[in-house]
Amino acid sequence: MAQQSTELTEPNVGALSLACLAHMQQEEAMLAETLDSLRQVRTALRDGGLDSLKVALDRQARVARAS
Repeated sequence: MAQQSTELTEPNVGALSLACLAHMQQEEAMLAETLDSLRQVRTALRDGGLDSLKVALDRQARVARAS
């Protein structure tokens, strides 16, 4: 029976750090887009413009799908 190595390899800390940083940058961009979208909806609701509300809600739906 072949003996399996139970020794774990050291993770590549540099690559892991870069992957985490890239993920956090994507998350930050998505959150910024979400905030801007919510502000657009708020403005449309405050101003009472149905056309601008439709545009804002369509944008919000696109952002939600992307996230």
